[in-house]
Amino acid sequence: DKIDGKAGMLTRSALGAYQKANRLKVDCWPTAAVLDDMQKRAARN
Repeated sequence: DKIDGKAGMLTRSALGAYQKANRLKVDCWPTAAVLDDMQKRAARN
């Protein structure tokens, strides 16, 4: 696969799995809410 800077099928699938596992709204998009959640979790570890 070519790197194009777009959120493809695998990226969106991984985001959806992350959102579901962390009880976020599942929309499979790299939203500000997802980034904020990831940053908060990383800061705790």
